[in-house]
Amino acid sequence: MDSQPQLKGGVDGITTTSFQYKLLREEEQEVRIVTIMPESTGQKVRCSLATVSLKKRQHFDALSYVWGGDETKGNHEITLDGHPFAVTANLATALHHLRQREKPRSMWVDYICINQGDLDEKNVQVALMGQIYRKANRVVAYLGDLTPQLERSITWTERYTQRKVNSRTLFWWKLDFKAWWSRNTEYNKNSATLDACLGKKHLIHLPYWTRMWTYQEYHLPRHDPICMCGNLVFKSTVITDKASNQLDDAQVAIIRKTRLRKEHDQRARSQYEQANNFNPKPDSALYGMFTNHAGRNYLVRNRFSKIPNEPLGDLMARTASHSCRDPRDKIFALYGMAPAAQQAYPADYKKPVQQVLRETTEFIFNREMGPAIFRFFPVRPNNIHDESLPSWVPDFTREACRMTRQSQYSLLRPDESLTTPIDPHQSRVLDDLATLHLWARPVGRCKFLFQFSSDEREVASQIWECFQSPDALGNSIWMSSGLSERFLRACLSHRWICYQFGMDEIAETLQQMVQGWTGGVGGGGLIGECWAMLEEELRCNSSKTVFRVLTSDGTDGFGISGVGVQDEDLVVVASGAREPLVLRGKAEPASRYQLVGQAVVDGVYEEQIPNPVSDQTQRRPFEEFVLE
Repeated sequence: MDSQPQLKGGVDGITTTSFQYKLLREEEQEVRIVTIMPESTGQKVRCSLATVSLKKRQHFDALSYVWGGDETKGNHEITLDGHPFAVTANLATALHHLRQREKPRSMWVDYICINQGDLDEKNVQVALMGQIYRKANRVVAYLGDLTPQLERSITWTERYTQRKVNSRTLFWWKLDFKAWWSRNTEYNKNSATLDACLGKKHLIHLPYWTRMWTYQEYHLPRHDPICMCGNLVFKSTVITDKASNQLDDAQVAIIRKTRLRKEHDQRARSQYEQANNFNPKPDSALYGMFTNHAGRNYLVRNRFSKIPNEPLGDLMARTASHSCRDPRDKIFALYGMAPAAQQAYPADYKKPVQQVLRETTEFIFNREMGPAIFRFFPVRPNNIHDESLPSWVPDFTREACRMTRQSQYSLLRPDESLTTPIDPHQSRVLDDLATLHLWARPVGRCKFLFQFSSDEREVASQIWECFQSPDALGNSIWMSSGLSERFLRACLSHRWICYQFGMDEIAETLQQMVQGWTGGVGGGGLIGECWAMLEEELRCNSSKTVFRVLTSDGTDGFGISGVGVQDEDLVVVASGAREPLVLRGKAEPASRYQLVGQAVVDGVYEEQIPNPVSDQTQRRPFEEFVLE
């Protein structure tokens, strides 16, 4: 299920007022099942609705799909219990492909089975979705349209990874057989393999993988969902690690084979250039879902022996880049996997968005993460001046791209001796959902220095200037002899560049960049590799604020923050937090604070201990700060 417009029985443009839903009995856990009538291809889809109880064993499949951008695609009509019923374009296509020739097919389809115009019913049905997708015989994930390249990718994997012999893989088996003695067939096979590489990219880029509702729909079933693109049915394992790596290896093999022939064979030269220049990995963060163990949050599924009960905060952090139309669905779309959150604050589309965000923050802060919540979720834009919510309610609703998420926090960790209290102090959101009591140690007051440019080359120049002349940060900062390297490391703490390259290599690359060397990534070697990572780090620092941290004994540090730090703001390390926080005192009442945001603060990280800043901070007791 994607996000739902508030319409009854269809979408704008097709009249469906003649269709009336029968009421469902909540106490019986009733749901509707749609039966797709058998028809030959090309005829209008005919369906019927039946009411069943989830308290009894039922036989049905559940559909997982993207509603789609139907404002541009137009609307489509099916027949439901003899009445016209408007559905989205993507659903209409899915129903056509799901329809069987001879037998009816029973399915749960959210758009049809839930009365989208009845908010009371919608609230109840959303609460049952965990059961629906767990109890379905199987879940069909309709990913979208089928392209020739996508079909090549799927059948390539079935042939070479799964070793299948069927009508779909026959194409590849024939190529293998003929390629033994035919150079022309070998080139045909190379072309088809490169199409398969492109198809893998298409598959990863499908909108299905970036929607909120499809996440839990894909993970909740007891068995792996069946995937469909157009009328092609396949298993999700076609792009898991083994299959993906083997396809990459096939691309490398084409480069190796055609390299020796490219000087005297035009077709070999063309394929060599195509294989060598074509990158099957998309530029977006999507590829990380499928290629790293922590991020493959779609195709590598946990097999839950019972209904999962995962931390809501973890799920929301995992799906930060997923989109939905209704911001409340950032939370409600995960309730099937987080029943504790659903029980605490049931899905209710009558609640204002602000109330849902307050409740969600209370649940994650008080029952799951504590102050660590601020590491995983950024502060809201203009949170200090937005009076509709407390300053400490994070931004759950904004779609976060990979770069956004990297730039919001540092890989550096505050030393545990600073964040672990001797006596247990419990930071807590109060029952009024308006006040946060935060236990933290003060580090020092802020003194604004400068703001990084929004242009990455200008950022490089600013960092290089401070690296060359660290006195620009202040004369009273502790251990000035190591200040240049500490500042550079703080600026480059969003990725692993400081762990993959030495500081001398990074400094040399930064100098080349500032001086206008145009070799860049194409220059090759260590500088070329370092350049690529350095460019990302520079983008992470775009428009950030650099400030001095003034301590009470005159031994200062420095800080970098993505929020607008001002003079006299207070830097603290909170009990249980994973990053220093910046607070701003309120004029009225004077004892209250607002959360400005996270910061990288020199002197508090584990690899820097001991130093004057950390020693002074550790001597200070934890204080209770009241945040509004």
